[in-house]
Amino acid sequence: MTEKSPAMKKGRNLSFYKSLFLALPIVCVMGAIVLAIVLAKPAELFTSSPDGSLYGMVVKAKADGLNLACTIWGLRMGGRRE
Repeated sequence: MTEKSPAMKKGRNLSFYKSLFLALPIVCVMGAIVLAIVLAKPAELFTSSPDGSLYGMVVKAKADGLNLACTIWGLRMGGRRE
């Protein structure tokens, strides 16, 4: 007989764990894109520091306000707004 996991013993819904498992690759890809943006950004475009820029992106991502498409486009345009 196999031992049940603590989640199954408590009767938790496994759909949460399934959705978490499915979301992990997306989170990893977003993290890699954010890191690539910070590394590729010229020093003169940082308003504070690379650390501050990375922190700001994490805060926006937690608030569901991070738009990587706009960030990449802005990096491509050299920080100019049109």
